[in-house]
Amino acid sequence: MRRLIVLVAAFAVVVAACGGSGAVTLSAEEEAVAAAIEARMEAEMGGDEDPLADAEARRCFSRGLVAELGIARLAELGVTAAGVGESDDVFGAMSDSELEEAAGVAAGCIDLAATFEAELVSSGVSASSASCLVDRLDGSGFFEAAFLAGMTGDESEPDPSLISALVAAASECLTPEELGIFLGGG
Repeated sequence: MRRLIVLVAAFAVVVAACGGSGAVTLSAEEEAVAAAIEARMEAEMGGDEDPLADAEARRCFSRGLVAELGIARLAELGVTAAGVGESDDVFGAMSDSELEEAAGVAAGCIDLAATFEAELVSSGVSASSASCLVDRLDGSGFFEAAFLAGMTGDESEPDPSLISALVAAASECLTPEELGIFLGGG
């Protein structure tokens, strides 16, 4: 079970830095704030497989976040054209509704399910099993919850209903060997 929580946490960290809505119109001042967010995300990238490696995803999220929250609220959170505070601090200071808005922006820019599927495959789960697992979790709220946990740095136990959905899907989709890998025994 610890491996499962670690995998969920790793997925959340990878995904948390991505997202957004690129088809928005921003003022010059808003564009400057979006550019600062985008530059911070680029600096925090974790390699080519990181969803942040995609410049369009960074741009989409930064512009969408500015459009959703506004530059006045972002400044209160420590995000200005002059610089962006620590991600955990910024997201940790957001209200629940702001976090949900940010998650919606992210979901509009990156494919959260595909990112999780790639994480599974990189951990040793076959592509077909990973696809099955992602299909079973689609619509459960799992991917969004993992994203929110990553944005806030929340390391507490995930919602039991999401863990139940994940375990049921894993039992259905993974071979015994993959289940061992997934749960940390392999």
